[in-house]
Amino acid sequence: MSPFEVIAAANAKRLSEHGQVRCGFVTELAWSGNGDTLAIAHGGGVWLWKDGFGGTPTQKLDTPAPIKGISFSPDGQVIATASSDTTVQMWIISAGAAMYTSRAHIDAVNSVAISPNGRILASGGADRNVRFIDMMDSRGTRSFSGHSEEIECVRFVGGSTLLASAARDRTVRVWDLVSDQNRWVLPHDDWVRYIAVSDDGGTLASACKDGRIYLWNLADGKRTQAIFAHENGVDSVAFTPNQRVLISGGRDGMVKLWDVATGAELHAFHAHEKPVMTLAINPIGSMLVSGSGDNTVKLWMVKAQ
Repeated sequence: MSPFEVIAAANAKRLSEHGQVRCGFVTELAWSGNGDTLAIAHGGGVWLWKDGFGGTPTQKLDTPAPIKGISFSPDGQVIATASSDTTVQMWIISAGAAMYTSRAHIDAVNSVAISPNGRILASGGADRNVRFIDMMDSRGTRSFSGHSEEIECVRFVGGSTLLASAARDRTVRVWDLVSDQNRWVLPHDDWVRYIAVSDDGGTLASACKDGRIYLWNLADGKRTQAIFAHENGVDSVAFTPNQRVLISGGRDGMVKLWDVATGAELHAFHAHEKPVMTLAINPIGSMLVSGSGDNTVKLWMVKAQ
């Protein structure tokens, strides 16, 4: 039996710190699909921990420039990186080497995502374009244009045919990769820093500079909730695997847990000395990591009683 519980509404107030590491300015965190590897993207590249967290990384990827976004392949053998030097790369983790490099963007790339079927690599960045390539399609790199300002985050929705992008133009757009159409435009009152999609693909949460978390029904593109969460803005959001709890990080250094159904605050605590830029929860929902501009990554868990 695990000594730690799955994070839930009933035990949210017992969440506590169980480890931390220091590294360069943290930009994104990601867990592999089986939960055995944690990746940290930061100003010095990508560090990976396998079967544990804390101390010296298991592996470091020697990236050519600061990394702004990361995404694992479904099998956890490959990791994609979005870089400030305008490149997107796919790395074979076991070899520590890049297997593919894209230079389709003309400005810094802020976010990258590998589709659930492992075929499609999508990215978005300062050039305001969403670019993607299907590795099994001879058409090469394709793109969507529609955002009028810098794209901050891209995420696949449910399967491998819908992609969401969040931007500083105060919108989230949902793109259909089959029809090449913009399915939804989700309006906000300020620029959108981060998005998360529930595992069932039904709900999108957006972290907005206006301090609110917005929840959207992706079946009809309608907003279901607007939760005022953090003074000076929300920087990151993550769903637990069962989609019942939403976790947010803000400019105020706080991490907060919310009941998705009601929007009620379950727990709030001061996690970092600077903004909480990224959050990630492992696939079984028992380990939460938070990364901050204070150059720390912290591990949070609920110890079994």
